[in-house]
Amino acid sequence: MKKEFKMYEVEEFTSLRQAVKRHAGHHGDRPAFKFREKKEIKTVTYLEFYNDSLYLGNALLKRGFIDRHVACIGENCYKWLVVHSTMMNSNGVYVPLDRQLPKQDIVTVLNHSDSEVLFFTKKYIKILDEIKPELPNIKMFVCLDAEGEEGKHLSFDDLMAEGKALVDSGFNEYEKIEGDTDALRLLVYTSGTTGMAKGVMLSERNVMTCINTGLRLTRLYDRAISLLPYHHTYEGIGLIAELACGVTVFINDSMKNILKNFEEFKPETAFLVPAHLEAFYKRIQKAIGKKKPLIDGMIALSNGLRKCGIDLRRKMFGMILKPFGGELRKVISGGAPIRPEIADFFEAIGVTVVNGYGITECSPLVAITREGYDDCYTAGVPIGSVKIKIKDPDENGIGEVCVKGTSVMLGYYKNQEATDRVMEDGWFNTEDLGMIDEKGRLKITGRSKNLIVLRNGKNIFPEEIENYILSLPYVAEAAVTAWHDESGEESGLCAHIYLDPQSEMAQDTDREAKIRDDISSAMKELPIYKQVSRINIRKEEFIKTTTNKIKRNEIEK
Repeated sequence: MKKEFKMYEVEEFTSLRQAVKRHAGHHGDRPAFKFREKKEIKTVTYLEFYNDSLYLGNALLKRGFIDRHVACIGENCYKWLVVHSTMMNSNGVYVPLDRQLPKQDIVTVLNHSDSEVLFFTKKYIKILDEIKPELPNIKMFVCLDAEGEEGKHLSFDDLMAEGKALVDSGFNEYEKIEGDTDALRLLVYTSGTTGMAKGVMLSERNVMTCINTGLRLTRLYDRAISLLPYHHTYEGIGLIAELACGVTVFINDSMKNILKNFEEFKPETAFLVPAHLEAFYKRIQKAIGKKKPLIDGMIALSNGLRKCGIDLRRKMFGMILKPFGGELRKVISGGAPIRPEIADFFEAIGVTVVNGYGITECSPLVAITREGYDDCYTAGVPIGSVKIKIKDPDENGIGEVCVKGTSVMLGYYKNQEATDRVMEDGWFNTEDLGMIDEKGRLKITGRSKNLIVLRNGKNIFPEEIENYILSLPYVAEAAVTAWHDESGEESGLCAHIYLDPQSEMAQDTDREAKIRDDISSAMKELPIYKQVSRINIRKEEFIKTTTNKIKRNEIEK
């Protein structure tokens, strides 16, 4: 029988600056970040990180930009995090941009956000040369990883040198800034899967109350690996939480090096999206191969021992965990639903999977599972800074999930109409569909925009069907849509599938009938109206957001 859950004690901070300054003062030699630079591992301590923010902050202040809107676009890197930290501790507004934005969308977002400074990586030099005439509001361009060019852009290193010279001379006005914690500080343009992005306005209070209350429900260990794009709120706020806890963060340099970096850095914690866990799970299953009956037997034995208070998972499954550094203890999964059987497998071999549900408009965390108490069949319980209600529930208790609380956004930037559409008496309508179970846990059943209503009146959540299809070992990606009859009615379900190119099924010329049989077998417990009647085997991966969510509006194109 599970014990009553006890929340963790948290040292609460009202700002990122307060947290980093505390760590810099009490144990400044503790590594804040590690990253690979020119094939060498570089370490930045908390004191060095804090000082770097002072240098950049004073340079921007002296040039008159610290209270303006400052944007950043590019690959994950330490310098991006210096910009992030500096602006979060300012009285200005930080605008992180999705690095996969098309050229014209970059123009649209920069202009709409009223950004006056743009930090960027050298990958964007050519693009910016082309679109500069369309960016009249940008007064200063700063390249993070290349030398400055007269009349074009400054070098980040030169700007940092300016700031250091100011601080060394006794000028440190930046540190005296006390920003309004309820004012707009972070402006995030959502990378939606079905439409054009909107600018979500978040305050420092939004962000810090989300972090403080979230950490009462789960703990972070001393070493973490950073994988997701920094413009995304899930990763960006996760990094602030890690810094608040004094964690050492390893910055992953590229997706192809994920396992290499896991093995080298040996993280204890990782913030991931379900697509990562799905890939890891299938990789493990492929490596296990014919030993699966043996591993299943060991898992059954281990689970039995755990009921008696004996936990030998780290010893019994050490070889399985070795490719992930051997010390991974917790994965925090967010951004999309996770297949519960995958979470159960990782739990069984010694890695706790915490399932979080959130949305950018809520800073972003709304609910989270409590380790040792909840499982990943739900999204867990609401964090302390929010309340949840279900709007217009049906006979099964399923309706639109609405959230109210301190971490709910200020609104959409320069878009009152869109704000009014989702806000009502302080309640934000996520437009996700879900229910609250008897233990007060939130269960997400799908996205209201994705809901398929067949002509017989049956409602279908495509995410449910997709999970069954993804259980097939050779399926890398899947999405379910409706197919329409001659009258335009939604008459049945079509499964769009991208096969693992390394699988035998991908090479099989007579595969369609086999795939149909496998899908039918996987879904045999579902009622007839939920069965897939058509399949479409794709030659290419789906078009996705930077957090691996499939862009559903692109599927049929």
